Amino acid sequence: HPHRIHLGARTVISDHCVLDARNPASNEILSLGEGVMLSHGVMLSCKNGNIAIGDRCGIGAYTVIQSTGAANPVEIGADTVIGPRSYITGGGNYNMDRLDIPIAQQGPRDMGGSRLGEGVWLGANVSVQGGVEIGAGAVIGTGAVGTKTIPELAICGGVPAKVIRLRGE
Repeated sequence: HPHRIHLGARTVISDHCVLDARNPASNEILSLGEGVMLSHGVMLSCKNGNIAIGDRCGIGAYTVIQSTGAANPVEIGADTVIGPRSYITGGGNYNMDRLDIPIAQQGPRDMGGSRLGEGVWLGANVSVQGGVEIGAGAVIGTGAVGTKTIPELAICGGVPAKVIRLRGE
């Protein structure tokens, strides 16, 4: 669906990247700002959702960013750096209340999507679950799992990610 993908000037897409704009709801499903860098093997997947990446963002190799449904968008603010092998989802959890049909047929749960503010830095192998907001200027350490909202300027680490301190303190 290339007509649903919008690329800003000076955007670089390295080899083996996947840009999947599977969402018939709009003609602007996957949007990358100016000067965005997608490293080797990055996958941006819109399964009836949408992804917007701000200007001058760097996305590390083999990172997966996924939006599952209109109620689960992924928004990444300008000047954000995402380390390799990270996983960010706007949704990602299935409904599983019904026992009479398989989980995969129950569809994704509406979680409100995920938002990374401007100037965020995610280390390598960071996961951000659906419904999580990372405040502007926050730093999430390598291997951490974001399960709850992280405040602006927080330095976090662990599973689940916890605030260690605030930048500037």
